[in-house]
This record gives sequence, C-alpha cells and structure tokens, in this order.
Amino acid sequence: MMCGGMSSWTLTHQCVLVLFIYCMPICQAFLPNFWSRVLTLSWDSYTHQYMTEQAIMNITMETLSRMMELQHDVDIEELYTGLGRGFWHAMGEVASANAEMDFLSSTCSDPVYHFDSERVEGATQMLREFWGQTVLLTQAKEYQGARRSLGQLFHSLQDFYSHSNWVEMGQQTVYLHLLHPEEPSVPVASEDTPTCAECYRFSCYSNLLEEMIHQTEPLLTTGYFSTYPVKPPGKCSHGGILDSSRHQGAEGGINKDSTSPLFSPHHYLHKEAAHLATTATLRVLQDLRNEVGLKSFLRLFSVHQPPALVFVMDTTGSMFEEITAARLRALSIIQAREKSQRTSLPGTYILVPFHDPGFGPVMETDDPHQFMQYMEDLTALGGGDEPEMCLSALQLALTHSPPLSEIFVFTDASPKDRHLQSAVQALILEKQTKVNFLLTEDLRLTGRGRGMRKRKRRESLSLGRFSLYSSLSSLSGGMTIFTTKKDIRNVSAIVEDTTTSSKVTLLHTESESDSSNSFRVDKAVTKVMLHITGQLTYCELVSPSDGYLSHPDQQRLFIGARGSMKREVELRTPHTAQAGTAITLTLTVQAEDLPDSNYAVVHLTVIPEEPDKMPPACSSLQVESSCPSLCSQGHWKVSLVAKDRGHSGLASIQLAQGEGTLILSEVTMQRGEEHFPQNHEENTGAVHLPLLQPQKDTSEQHFGTEAEHGRQRLDGVQLLKWDRPVNISEWTKGKPVMMRYSSGCCGPHAEIVLWDKAGNMRRCHLKASQQRALRENNRAHSGVSISRLLLMLWGHLTWSTIYDHR
Repeated sequence: MMCGGMSSWTLTHQCVLVLFIYCMPICQAFLPNFWSRVLTLSWDSYTHQYMTEQAIMNITMETLSRMMELQHDVDIEELYTGLGRGFWHAMGEVASANAEMDFLSSTCSDPVYHFDSERVEGATQMLREFWGQTVLLTQAKEYQGARRSLGQLFHSLQDFYSHSNWVEMGQQTVYLHLLHPEEPSVPVASEDTPTCAECYRFSCYSNLLEEMIHQTEPLLTTGYFSTYPVKPPGKCSHGGILDSSRHQGAEGGINKDSTSPLFSPHHYLHKEAAHLATTATLRVLQDLRNEVGLKSFLRLFSVHQPPALVFVMDTTGSMFEEITAARLRALSIIQAREKSQRTSLPGTYILVPFHDPGFGPVMETDDPHQFMQYMEDLTALGGGDEPEMCLSALQLALTHSPPLSEIFVFTDASPKDRHLQSAVQALILEKQTKVNFLLTEDLRLTGRGRGMRKRKRRESLSLGRFSLYSSLSSLSGGMTIFTTKKDIRNVSAIVEDTTTSSKVTLLHTESESDSSNSFRVDKAVTKVMLHITGQLTYCELVSPSDGYLSHPDQQRLFIGARGSMKREVELRTPHTAQAGTAITLTLTVQAEDLPDSNYAVVHLTVIPEEPDKMPPACSSLQVESSCPSLCSQGHWKVSLVAKDRGHSGLASIQLAQGEGTLILSEVTMQRGEEHFPQNHEENTGAVHLPLLQPQKDTSEQHFGTEAEHGRQRLDGVQLLKWDRPVNISEWTKGKPVMMRYSSGCCGPHAEIVLWDKAGNMRRCHLKASQQRALRENNRAHSGVSISRLLLMLWGHLTWSTIYDHR
C-alpha cells in the first residue's frame, strides 16, 4: 500500500484532509461552522457561526441591561439563563441562514453574495437589499423571515473583510459605505487594472501590488474564485487548494477565511479580518435596534417572550362546552402572565376557527384583551355532518405561529381534508411545533348539533376516525387527549400547564403495554407535571429520594422511480397587498408503496415595489474562436445569457452591429448543463431573494404548466443587423434568455442591445481576436490554445474581458 510506511497519525491526518476536500462545497468564505473548522484542522479559526452568535449575544445582553437599568440589583447571570429556549432557537436560525449561503446552489457560486471577483458594486447593492428586507419584515412582525434575511446579510458583510484587501490597506475600522451610502467610498480597481503579483507558495505575504495598499488613495479589490467569472490576467485569486483560479496569473490568492495556509494564502491576517467582520456585525445589530426599537428588536430574537397561545377551534353546534373551556383557560393564562414579573414582552395569541365548509380567518394579536374578545365572539352554530375542515385550519395556524409554539386543537369531529396531511406534517417539522388534540365525543347524541335525537348504536362512526390526529400529535411530540364534554373543563388544564415560559419536556413516550420509564431532574426543576392519555388502570411514580407517590387513575404529480418533473408555480400578488406579507409554499413527496416521505418549505415575502433602475446584463457561457490570418477561412461563435438584474423583466433584444446571426432561445436546465455545467445556477439567473413584487392587474394564484398557459416558446428566433428589436417580454415572463452569436472572422465586431420593461438599456459589445502570448505566459495552461472574447458592458461606462481556456 502507498501508506504502508507512514505513521498512524500521518495516515489519519491525510485521510481527514481528503475527506474534507470531497465534502466541502465549491465556494469559500469564512468557515461556516464548527465542523468546517474541524475538517480543515484550523482549530483557532473564527467561523461565520461563531461571529454571528457572539454579536447577537452581546447586543441582546446590552439591550436587556438598558431596558432594566432602572431596576436595582439586576442579576446578569439570571438575565443570561433566563433568555429562554426561543432565543437560542432564533439565534440558531440566523446562524443557519448565514452558513447556508455557502451550501445552497442558488447562492454558493454567485460572487455577488460573497464579495468575490471584484463584484463590489453588485454585492453592496445586495447587502442594502438584505438590510431593507430585514427592517421591513421586523416591522411587519414577520420575525422568522427577518431572521433569515439578517443571516444572509451577515454572511456577505463578513465575507467582505476576508475576501477584499481592506485589511491589507491597514484599515482598522469597518467600511461604513457598504450599508450607509452617504459615507465616503473607496474606488474599485477597474477590470484592466492589475492587482496582484505572482505567488507560488501557500502563504502569500506580499502579493498585492503597491498601488492597492500603500498609495495615497488605494484601490479596492476582491479575489476571483474558481472558473466563473473568468479571471483577467494580473488579478488576485481567492486562493487556497479548492480554488482552481489560483493557477492563473497572477498565481496565489488573498483570502483570510481561516488560519490554515492550505486554504487561506493570507492566513496570517485572519484574526484582523475576523475582528473587523465581528465589529461590522455588531454595528448592523445596533443600527437595527435603533431602527425598529428595543421591544421589536428583542421580539425578533424571542427574548424573554412567553410561548405563543394558539387555539384551533371547532365552532359547530356541538362545541359549546369546548369553547367555554377554552375561554376559561385563556383567561386564566392571561391573568397569570399579567401578574408575573418575569416577562417584559407580550406573547403572541392566535385563534383559528373552523367548521364545514369554512375555516379561518386567522386572528392574531399581541394584546391579550383583544384575544379574549376574539374568544368571546366565538359561537357554536350549525353542523350536523361529522367531518370538518380541521387540517385546513391547523395548516393556517402552523403557518402563522412562531417556531417552537404549542397548538391546541378542540374538536369532536374527524378531518374532512385528509389530503392536507403531508403539508401539515411538513410544517410541524419545519416549525418544530407541538400539536395537541383535545377530542370530545358525547355518545348520547346521534348527530353533532345540540338537542339532536339520541342514538342507540354508534356503528355509523369509525372507531379509528381520529387516528390521523394521533399520528400528527405523535410526530410533533404533542398529545391526543380523549375526554367527554362533561370533563373538558378539567382536562383543558393541560393548556395552562404546557404554556408556561419555563417549561421543559423531560420525557415523552408512547406505549401499548405495561412499561417502566425513568427520567432525571436537577435543582433547577421546581415542579413536575405528568400528563397521561389513554386507558389507565394503574400508575405509580417512584422518587429516588423517598419512594411516597401512587394514584390509581392541491395539486398532485406522479413521478417514477429515480425520475424528475418540472412544474412552474406562479404567484400573483394584488397591488393592494401590504408590504411584509408572508407567503408559505409547502412541497411534499410521498412514496407510492412505502410510508417514506419528504418535504420542502419555501418562505416568500411581499416588498414594496421601487423604480427599476438596474439595466439588464449579459454574460458569456462559451466561446469558440479560430480566426486565422486570412479571415475568410474562419469563424467565431459565442454563447451568452441575457437577464434582468431589476424586477421589471427583459423586454426586447436587438442586434445593432455585426455581420453574423443572433439566435435566441429559452434557458433550460439541459442547455445550462451543456454549456456551463459547474455554474448553471449563476448563469440562468437563479432567484437571489425570496421576494414577491406587487402586481397591478390580478389577485389570483395560478398553478400550471407551460401548455396550460398556452405560451409560445422562444426557440429559434433569429436576428440580423438592423432588424427591428424583438419584443420578448411575453415569451420570457421575466426569465433569462440564451443568445448564440456566430459570424465569419471578417466581421470580428458585434453589438447587442438589451432593454427591460422599465426602459433601462445595456449595450453588449463583442470582439474576437487572437492572444497567442497568453499561452506562453500562463504556465498552468501550457500547450493549450487560448483565445479571447471581449465582452464590454457599456451601460455604466465599464468593460469586462472574458477569456475562454480551451
């Protein structure tokens, strides 16, 4: 074996390194979390997770101290331990959203999300969009969405200090211009300006050019990563063993992601970069607190906030006793919270009524007295047939309730909408919410209305009609409690017991036979509650200390094995929709002959529409150029993607100059993989933010295929010079467009003009030429013919050079 002569430690070390190389994503940033620090063997590196959690913790404690500074003898340790389970979960959501930027295909390879490849302007704009979305969602009390956008903001912001030359400039303060346009800015190096010198070692101590760090007005630059976009000669690479661009001149790299020279050529500046990144993260949190206020800021992180009280109430005629019991429990909980001095923030109260065929609306409030008014307005009317729309109402409650909530469903009927089971299960797992069912049945009644005729037999109703409720409660860690209408007031005490802010579940188990279970308690536990459901003949509690406690009491699609299917979901938001409105899409997959299932949940947010001032963009996918000295004997081709960076969508395309032919087609998964398999998500214009824009013409939602739309396809449209601009807005529906331009070498120039629906214009200039000198200077590609295509983007008086290494 090749490893035969190595020591066991060396062998283990190398195997771990190989495992890391195969497991890491294709993009790089500050290490995402603890495990990436382990895999890279850089134990003292600061990760995105660590910086984010430390900043949130520090600002939260500072905010709490400020709110309680008028109180005497504030115990900091008590503040820390009393933050609540919701706080740790909320902080984890922000840290997870941060780390996911390095793993999701839609964000991992896009330099705009990571301040890579000198895309400083676009990354700065993205940061400001994240900031605006975070403030908007927090003010709209859509806290879960706000935490997600805040985590994304933190990732990009922190990457700036690791991927740019800001630290190398000797800067010791944060770059305020990123989120404050009024602050002074530093110019970015143009695309034809060299920024780095060659470095052939893992550690690059002086590879940045002098004019990038020491001149009176230094230029800002960030490293290029991987193969897209192509790195111009003389530019800095990101660097590290996972960056393929490090072999292209100028070789080396400048990233400060870790303390390991294998992954970070500027590893010796890692701690300085991490310090500035943490300081910038703290500054964002301070600005956010000032913008939304102290209480909203604390609610964003669920600090000292009591659990949400969520009722899903059957309001048919037989539910009089259940509604009364729920009212009493709600009133008791509210009164207890008003007397308690432990919590300084109000809780969330949600009520969702249902019957048949209706359900909803969702009644949500922070005002306990308003919630009691909602409860008082409930009336038990109608009914007669047994099944009701319970799961539809439960789905609404899960969508609107915060994570880690506990939902109580009061009903005496089986579900009529069983087809929602998978969607409800997905939301339960997504929100980590417990669902408890309080089920009552009066066996004296034949129907569900009060005063109906008594029946002698109950064969008409299945004994297992509540089995779905039991399955859902078991999945969530909740309970299904069967009782009678006579006992519902006593049994409903479980609501009060399980909504205390300091409650912790010590044991949750199910058993079909005699069993013995044990659990431990420590000094912090002051009260133990036991809830047992089902038929009970005998229960004995044994304490290890004294041994004194016993009591005898949609739409559906069918996909084949290993198959795939593509469908479009079109959401049309009315122009009157309020900013900050959240929309949740749930996708569930169920095996046909097995109980296996999976799910995905997507959260979307409505934001106010702003004028679209961003022109379209075009980027090169593939270049084929073989122009000899005699131009009539050769030709050149280029494949490009046109997309709109704003929200109005592409409108028209024209070939303004060029002797060749421009062919238009739609971007598809198959085409993207053929032309540029590693960067398909970037080039097909993957959605950057989970946002919806208000539309003025409709308020409907539509789900369907292209065939159902009756829409024509764009494939095969050809353009020649001086042809009128082609209107593509109805064909593309705002999606990117594939362009293929081919021409003889005697026509080496071309110009494509793009317009969006807002009237913004972009001119894309193409030029074919030979660059044989590059082949001789680029040691990493010796012996390979190299040609160049200049793609000049004149929309902002800038131009880009794109190379194709073939």
